Amino acid sequence: MHSKETEEIDRHIELALAIAKTDNKRAIASLELTLERSRSINYLHGIALSAHEMAACYDRAEMADKAMEYSQIALPLFLSLGNKEGEARSYLLRAKSYATFGDSSKQAEYTFKGLEIAISIKNLRLQQKFYNNLGNYYQTVIGDIDKAIEYINISTNIAREMQDYRLLVINYNNLGINYTYKNEFDKAMDFLHLAEETNEKYVNDELHKSYCILYIGCVYFNQKKNDVALSCFMESLDISKRNGYWTGYCENVMMAGQLYISIEKFDEAVKILNEGIEIAKEKGIRRLLAILYSILSDVYEKKGSFTEALNYYEKFRMTRLEQISKLNEKNFESIKFLNHLEESQKESEILKEKNSEMFRINEQLIETDKEKNDFLGVVVHDLKNPLTNIILMAGNLKKNYEKLKPEKVISSFEKIYLSSERMLEIIDNLLDINKIESGNINLNIQEIKLKELIQRIVSEFEIYSNQKNIKISLNTPGSDTMINSDEIVIKEILMNLISNALKYSHKDSEVNIEVSDSEGQAEIRISDNGLGIKEEEKQKVFQKFAKISNKPTAGENSTGLGLSIVKKLTELCGGRINFESEFGKGTTFILNF
Repeated sequence: MHSKETEEIDRHIELALAIAKTDNKRAIASLELTLERSRSINYLHGIALSAHEMAACYDRAEMADKAMEYSQIALPLFLSLGNKEGEARSYLLRAKSYATFGDSSKQAEYTFKGLEIAISIKNLRLQQKFYNNLGNYYQTVIGDIDKAIEYINISTNIAREMQDYRLLVINYNNLGINYTYKNEFDKAMDFLHLAEETNEKYVNDELHKSYCILYIGCVYFNQKKNDVALSCFMESLDISKRNGYWTGYCENVMMAGQLYISIEKFDEAVKILNEGIEIAKEKGIRRLLAILYSILSDVYEKKGSFTEALNYYEKFRMTRLEQISKLNEKNFESIKFLNHLEESQKESEILKEKNSEMFRINEQLIETDKEKNDFLGVVVHDLKNPLTNIILMAGNLKKNYEKLKPEKVISSFEKIYLSSERMLEIIDNLLDINKIESGNINLNIQEIKLKELIQRIVSEFEIYSNQKNIKISLNTPGSDTMINSDEIVIKEILMNLISNALKYSHKDSEVNIEVSDSEGQAEIRISDNGLGIKEEEKQKVFQKFAKISNKPTAGENSTGLGLSIVKKLTELCGGRINFESEFGKGTTFILNF
C-alpha cells in the first residue's frame, strides 16, 4: 500500500549510510527523519534499519548509551521480520556497548549469539568482526593472550581474503598490543608498523592512526623508554581530542598518568588524570572512569596524601559497583561456554541445534554467575575499604607518631576502631547469610512474649537513640501478644529493623513500634518519619547489597545486607515481611507471624 513511500524511505537510508562515512551528525539527523516517516506508516523494515544505523552512528561517536537505546528498538523488529543479518548486526553493536559498560557477561552472550548467526548465513564480513571481538574478550576479560591472538588471526585471515583494510588495521593493532603483553616487543612493533602502513595507504583514518601511535607508545613504555613513550601518548591524545575520540583520549590519559607515576612526577599525573576523569564522566565512559579513579588513588597514596587516596579509592569502588559486572574478573562459566562453542562450531552439521540448547543453558549460567560475581565483588570491596583505612591510618601513626599531637593520635585510633567495627559487621552479616542459605540454622521453638522482647531490644538502642534524640515509642494495646518461634532469630530480625529505622531517621524525630494480635496472628509495625524510599528503588530493598540513593542521616555505615537477612530469617520462621514507604515522609516495615 505504501510501496512508493517505502522505496523512498529505503533510498534515504542508503543516502544516510553514504553520508555517515564523512559526516556522522548529518547522517543521524537524516536517519531520525526516516525513522519518523517509517513509524508514521508502520513500515517495520524502515523502523528497524533506521534505528540500527542510528545505533551504529552513535557507536562511532562513542555514545554507548544512545547506541544501546536505538539497538533496543531495532533488534526486536529484526527478530520479528526474520532478518538474520540485521539480528547479527544488532548483537555486534550490543556486545560493543556492553563492553563499554563493563558487563562482560552480556558482552560474551551477544558475541556468541551473533557469531552463530554469522556462520549460519555464511556472512564472512560479520564473522571477521565477531572473531575480532572474541579476541578482545579473551584479552580484556579472560586474560588468555594466546587465545586472543588465535581469534584475531582468524579474523585477520578473513579480512585479507575480503580486502577489508579497515579491519586489517584494527587487527594488526590488536595483535601488536597482545604481543606487547607477552613481552615480544619486536613482533609487537612489526604488527603496529604494519597497521600504520595499511592505514596510511588504504584507509587514512585518524582514529586508527591515534591507536597505532598509542600502542607503539605502550611498547616503548614497557621497554622503559619513557621519553619516546610519553611523546607517543601526547601525540595520540592530541589526535583523539581534536577528533572527539573520547575513549581513545581517556586511554591515552591512563597511560600517560601511569608513566608519570613511574618517574615520580606526581603533580603532572594528578593534572592529566583529573582531565581524563572529567571527560570520562561527561561522556559516560564508566569502565575507564573507574580505572582513572584507581590510578589517581595510587598517586595520592604515593604522595602520602592518605585522605585523598581514600577519597578516590571510594570513587573507584562506587563506580565499579555501578557497573553490571567487572572486567577484571575471569568468568569461569563463560570460559566453559566458549569452549563448548568452539567444539560445536567444528561440528557444522549440528551447530544450530547445539548452540540453541547452549544459549538456553547459558542464560541461566550467566544469571547465576553474575549474582555470584556481584556478591563476591561487593564483599571484597566492602571489606577492602575499611581494611585500607586501617592500613593507611596505622602506617601514618607508625611513621609520624612522635610528630603527631595527642588529639590527632586519638582521632586516628578512633578511625581504626570504627573501621574494624565495620569489617566485623560485614563478616557477621556474611556468616548469617551463609548459615541461612546453607540451611545450617536450627530453630529452637518456644513461646515468646513480644512486648518483653521488644522492650529489652529498645533498651539496647538507648545510647544510639539518645545521640540522635530519637524517641522510640512502643504501643502494645490489649494483652501481651505471644508467638511461637526462635527467640534469638526473632530478636535479630527486630534488631535489624529498629537499627535501620534509627539510621534513616532525622534527629529529633520518632520511631514507633506497634504490636497487635488479630485472628491468632501477630503483627509488628516499625515506623519512622525519616527519608523514605523512592518508588523506583522499592524493588531493591530486600536484595543483597542493595544500594539505594538515600544514605543514613548521621553518616552511619550500612552493609546493604541487613534487610536481605531480615527477609530470609522471617521466611525461615514462617512469617511474612512487607513495607510501606513514601519518599521524604518515612517507612513502615510490617511483620506477620
